[in-house]
Amino acid sequence: METTGNGFDLTAPDGGGTLSLIATWDLRPVETPLRRLIDPRAAFARVRHVRESDAPPWGATVVGLQGEAVPGPRQPWYRRWLERPQWRRWTMWAARQQHLLLTGVFLCSDPVDHEAATIASLIIESLVIRPTPAEPALLFTARVAELLRQRFPSAVCKIENQLRVRVDDSLLNLDNAYRQYQLYAERFDEILLPTIESLELSRRLAERGQPPQLEEVRERILPMLYPEPAWREMLGETVASPWVAGMVVLYVVDEEHSYWFIRRELLAGWGWTPERLHGLALRNLESHFEANPMEITVAGEPDGPRLLLPNRPDAYNATRLLSETFLERLRDELGSPLAVGVPSRDLLVAISLHDEQAVEHVRVRVANDYGVMDHPLCQQLLLITRDGVSRYSHAGDDAPDESGDDFDWSGGDPGGSGLAPQEPD
Repeated sequence: METTGNGFDLTAPDGGGTLSLIATWDLRPVETPLRRLIDPRAAFARVRHVRESDAPPWGATVVGLQGEAVPGPRQPWYRRWLERPQWRRWTMWAARQQHLLLTGVFLCSDPVDHEAATIASLIIESLVIRPTPAEPALLFTARVAELLRQRFPSAVCKIENQLRVRVDDSLLNLDNAYRQYQLYAERFDEILLPTIESLELSRRLAERGQPPQLEEVRERILPMLYPEPAWREMLGETVASPWVAGMVVLYVVDEEHSYWFIRRELLAGWGWTPERLHGLALRNLESHFEANPMEITVAGEPDGPRLLLPNRPDAYNATRLLSETFLERLRDELGSPLAVGVPSRDLLVAISLHDEQAVEHVRVRVANDYGVMDHPLCQQLLLITRDGVSRYSHAGDDAPDESGDDFDWSGGDPGGSGLAPQEPD
């Protein structure tokens, strides 16, 4: 499989054919005939013998075409005159559900691999298009911004970036809300309700004119791992402690559906030090994990490579590495030492060190996932031993460990109410 932006290509073994699937958001009027929206000439250099074919049962407006084509880029006329074209059979399907346009193309091999063609047809027929397709991220963000303007007419609401909306001084991160919306687009209002409630709480605290007292939030203070560059760029006024592999520990007050970061000014108002806050957060973390146990899947054999993954994403999955109790359970399950990847805040993958090839495979996947996941955290593997957590070094890796020895505690001007922008969970 090869990802191609808004779609992907599936190539059969031994070049038996390629199935391409592309999804686009088409803003042309929904009354536009579907046949006018697809053109085989946009996919191939040359086409001939184009005719209608059977359409798959996708539960939407669907058309099917088939014919022959010369794959590859369009050639100058003199090349087409001198070279004999290699014609290959193809089949194209297209469906439209509201503004979602889904196109599938299967280009046969030469000679035709009938088994690959059958498998491609089975894949196409297995697809189901949701009755309410999810809008692209930018349109979703614009829709959320309009909802917030209606809910808070006196606030200044503007789109900061894709999946980022600022309402006065609060910056809303819509990554998780959009991920849920992609699965349940018909529940837009329900999915956004926690975000709105969190924003209302933030505005009530700001209107009160004073930050919350320690006793109001003491039991809900938790640590959270964060990439140091992102902290410096966006949250430099918050309390942070150095960790390993280019990560820092920030401190949040956990609400039911969101959390907000603790700023240095707020901590100073409580008369606390970062070290004391860190100790409290770790103790609360143990209690939080007891109340919210992680459901995991373990694959592999006791005498071979074993892999451990959480069954569902969670905002504190990666943060579990700060818990000595959790580290001990990992060592009991996979042996010591072991490697752990945390490509995002919500994902943790641990692997035993029985097989170097398996560890290298996980290392590459973690590095790739880091570039595409929500809340990216660390693209390197971590090494867990009886002594704790450090950066995992693989063959050919000469980069020094980022342990925080030169950690700069300075940041932006604290200012404000002592509340950092909220980030919906």
